[in-house]
Amino acid sequence: MDEIAAPLKKRLATSYMVMQEVNHQLFTDSVEEEIVLGVREPSEDRLKQVLLQMDIATLKERHPMTLSGGQKQRVAIGAAVFCGKTILVFDEPTSGLDFSHMMQTVGLLEQLKSPDIYIFVITHDYEFILSACDEVIEIENGTLKNDYLLDCAGLQKLRAFYSINSNC
Repeated sequence: MDEIAAPLKKRLATSYMVMQEVNHQLFTDSVEEEIVLGVREPSEDRLKQVLLQMDIATLKERHPMTLSGGQKQRVAIGAAVFCGKTILVFDEPTSGLDFSHMMQTVGLLEQLKSPDIYIFVITHDYEFILSACDEVIEIENGTLKNDYLLDCAGLQKLRAFYSINSNC
């Protein structure tokens, strides 16, 4: 049992997931409390920075469940950013977001990129993939089907997956 528990605890300590259905992960009475939830000594300056980055600073005192779907999504992403974990998993992070906020999310993911942070995105959004991702991993029925960089050859594979006829 300990062989399983130790790796699980380590994964929990180093990873954070933003679910597609964010209502299942919003627990507090305010946006501000939601962002800092689970962080032992939250930095006020860092909190302000994340609230501004996610365009939710004016919502900081609102109850998360009173927000629109896109606003809730940005709160959940903000919490992921704020927690400082090294493995971030985003399940359909652009669901409910308009194009402007999708591109804002792309920019935020770009800022998060570093050799110390691993970002996994589960998405069906072709534009988001092109804007935010460096590599595509296709999984079908729990099995790795394809894995490729988004270079010219990879773009052709991605276009074939989406049935888009186009050259690089």
